Amino acid sequence: HETTGEFVAATGQPAWVAAATRGARVELQPLSALGRRRILPQTLRHELAHVVVSALSRNRAPRWLAEGLAAHFAGEGRQLSRHAPQQKLSLDELEARLARPASAAETRSLYAAAYREVAALVRAEGESSVWRRAARS
Repeated sequence: HETTGEFVAATGQPAWVAAATRGARVELQPLSALGRRRILPQTLRHELAHVVVSALSRNRAPRWLAEGLAAHFAGEGRQLSRHAPQQKLSLDELEARLARPASAAETRSLYAAAYREVAALVRAEGESSVWRRAARS
């Protein structure tokens, strides 16, 4: 989108969201804005992962798994880790809260929690197993 306003109007997402993906359609904030924020490459990787997860799972992967895999693929783990909630959330609570985060800070915290879950699965089962898990969703 050429402006943040166009992005918000087209996606229904708040202005602090960098991008939105539904199926194979990726909608981005203005590239210049993502570049100024120094998040363009990771945003593209994150959204590409969403496209792959969506295709593999036929849009059925739980949000926590999709967000965690996207953060993992985008290399956002270290950046997100400082925002992780101190208390571990159940997967059901994480899933419910990811559906309606109230702020950018809560979104970062929830993405960090999703990443933590996926990182633990990758350590325990291997990355390819986690992608197969998404496909079986």
